[in-house]
Amino acid sequence: MPDFTFTHRPLETSDLPALCSFPRTAEELFFMFPKANWPVTPGQLGEAAAQRREPTVFLCDETIAGYANILAWEHGNFCEAGNVVVAPAMRRRGLASHMMQTMEVKARDNYAARRLKVSCFSMNVGGLLLYSRLGFLPTGIAPRNGPNGAPHALIHLEKNIPGVS
Repeated sequence: MPDFTFTHRPLETSDLPALCSFPRTAEELFFMFPKANWPVTPGQLGEAAAQRREPTVFLCDETIAGYANILAWEHGNFCEAGNVVVAPAMRRRGLASHMMQTMEVKARDNYAARRLKVSCFSMNVGGLLLYSRLGFLPTGIAPRNGPNGAPHALIHLEKNIPGVS
């Protein structure tokens, strides 16, 4: 596997069209942003980002390669990562692990969070295996309806953040 240089920066409005191209199917969009309509538009993603914290673009060798934000937070307690997505060409190259580690640092340093949460749909096996590898444990399951109305299970996961007193 080639070595990649990953960096990150705050989301810029000009990033939104590229990020909207990452989900290749309605199902992938559902994994990333269940409330969005397919195909996702810069307006939909921009509105969500404006209501969240730490909208972060991840770059690989200066090319936009991923995105995540904090969708819920309680200072001194937890942060929940949301809209986690990796560009199709960058999947399985370590970027998602880097992204979640970065969001963990942001949660710890900016919110004194003791726990990082994330939710993942049961059929997103790649996401579930990633989160398990990163130390996330399941804490609950919630029913959700998919884009076609079919029932799905949303698995809530969390991990303790070391170094927070």
